[in-house]
Amino acid sequence: MSATVNKSVYKIRTKFKRQLEAAGLSADALDSVIFDSKKLEEWKMASALWKMSFQESMEEGLNVLGCTSVEKATGIFVPESLVKGFRNELRSAYSSNGHKNFLGSVNPEHEEYFKEFSKKMKDEVLSMGIYNRINRVIEDGAEAAARCNYLLHSSKENQFFGGLRSLHLQIFEASAFKDKVVDIAKLFEQMMNTLDWSDCMKDEPKGWHPLEGLGKMLEERGMEIPAQYEIPVAIPEQNVNKATTPSVTVERQITKESEKANKQETARRITATEVFEHLDVFREFVNVSEELARAGFGLEEVSDNLEGIRNIVKGCDALS
Repeated sequence: MSATVNKSVYKIRTKFKRQLEAAGLSADALDSVIFDSKKLEEWKMASALWKMSFQESMEEGLNVLGCTSVEKATGIFVPESLVKGFRNELRSAYSSNGHKNFLGSVNPEHEEYFKEFSKKMKDEVLSMGIYNRINRVIEDGAEAAARCNYLLHSSKENQFFGGLRSLHLQIFEASAFKDKVVDIAKLFEQMMNTLDWSDCMKDEPKGWHPLEGLGKMLEERGMEIPAQYEIPVAIPEQNVNKATTPSVTVERQITKESEKANKQETARRITATEVFEHLDVFREFVNVSEELARAGFGLEEVSDNLEGIRNIVKGCDALS
């Protein structure tokens, strides 16, 4: 970083130059980072830019580039207000340096759909990131794709949020895409419609039936599903080669049991000593409980329905 040279050796774009000046930095302040970034492997650069797109992972992405948004920390300082603009400048510089498709390439069959999706997203890094993750889910197979497609199209937040999470997104990433779930669901469905699933259905000549028979399989394994759980899982027969998207009818309803009057009185209290003795286990429990809370589930209702939840999870795992 130079305090005296104001002209960038790297030809930065006018918009980013203004952003640098607004942040109180000279035009050449980030030259070294831009040049060094060109040496990164494509996957590593793409990952860094993706992480820089979210508040929670921004610092991790900057660290890959030898930067930091934390003052007085080790690395070239990049003010938080400048991170998004810097991310876009890095994408442009890296792409024009022989890495045109480093974020990924779009299947010709998806170009029209992706172009529409990208316009709505207004962010190339995020658009390609979601597109790549949709491809990844579809590559996981018919069952995984059908389940994710159903959840993304749900009007219930806990379900469409589950669909976003199924795209291999972390909780904070999925949260950032809540207002884009309709567009993501549409792209997912359009991409599924371009596929011929016949190879996946050689043993299913009448149609595609992922998850069908879950209840029967659970019963055969001695896993009883409580009455409060409704899981209609059969899929209507359909010809998936006629540009129709299979959907899974999965409806889950968890109801609370009536509270017991003496529940609090009879509950055993866990002591501090016991927590210290099993600290790793309780630490993991705290992390999981916080994740459940963010997904909209209370510990009490999860506990009340634990046996049924356990059976359903085991059933799904057995099918995967």
